Amino acid sequence: MSGLEKLKESLTRALLEEMAKQKLLQEDVAINTKFTPADISKILGKKKNCTLKTLDELASGVNCEAKIVFIPKENEKK
Repeated sequence: MSGLEKLKESLTRALLEEMAKQKLLQEDVAINTKFTPADISKILGKKKNCTLKTLDELASGVNCEAKIVFIPKENEKK
């Protein structure tokens, strides 16, 4: 899995977990953001790349702040 695919997976997982915790539907997140339900579906389906601005908007849509953390790669040659 490439780095980009891992980022998309991480974003999707985090967003879905937060939505579940708050019992939010895709429509709820869309209402809280500038996105349509179709946009939210594409993001969750990993069919749309997110900019930092999009990430910030999504975080706000679930009443959260986004945080980026760099994690050292394991078992990779330098």
